Amino acid sequence: MLKTIFNCTMYVCLCKGVSDRAIRGCIRRGAGTVGAVGAECGAGTDCGSCRGMIADLIEEEQEQSGVHMHLPVLASQLA
Repeated sequence: MLKTIFNCTMYVCLCKGVSDRAIRGCIRRGAGTVGAVGAECGAGTDCGSCRGMIADLIEEEQEQSGVHMHLPVLASQLA
């Protein structure tokens, strides 16, 4: 699991300068796929190297909120 250590901000998407907090906010507002997060904040829409971490954040947020999507659904968004 990806945890924020010492309440620090972690940049997930360096290309677009998007932090884990911004991505978590997108997820909490309803972005349930990597593509939906990208449409809202731009993360994962340039080089794509952060898409795996975005998927991990989606999974973590959904587990914490009681919403569960299986990884194969998320994996299809990585391509």
